[in-house]
Amino acid sequence: IEAESWETTRILVDAFSEGEREGSEVLLAEREDAPKERPAEREDAPPERPAEPIRNEGSAESEGSTAEGWVAALTPYRDFLRSALHADSAAQKQAAEALCKMPDAIADEINTLTADPDLENNPICDIILEDDGTGTYTLIEDYRPDVEALL
Repeated sequence: IEAESWETTRILVDAFSEGEREGSEVLLAEREDAPKERPAEREDAPPERPAEPIRNEGSAESEGSTAEGWVAALTPYRDFLRSALHADSAAQKQAAEALCKMPDAIADEINTLTADPDLENNPICDIILEDDGTGTYTLIEDYRPDVEALL
């Protein structure tokens, strides 16, 4: 693949650096050394298959699709949510570290889950965390009762 890529690059560089023809373009098909077939058309090329979504094992997106829905999806984030209730930056960093992620990533995952209207038993369908401007996430007060009930 790399060799074919470099060859394509060379062909394109040559095509655009040759004395440019007035009012016309040098087409790849016009070149004698142009490949005669595209890689997908080769007999030895692997069959194309549709891309599958990549799921991070243990992440909220893989757990959120279970029958328990909202509660199960947010369970891994309980410590982070507790720290957001009290705007405790140190506890947020610890909770994120325990999940091997950055606090920003955890907050994004939580907000994605709570904003998902298709997540079973989701009482919120909106984001619940916001950055207070110092890198500490706080809970939006409207959703405090729902999060406290979860915890």
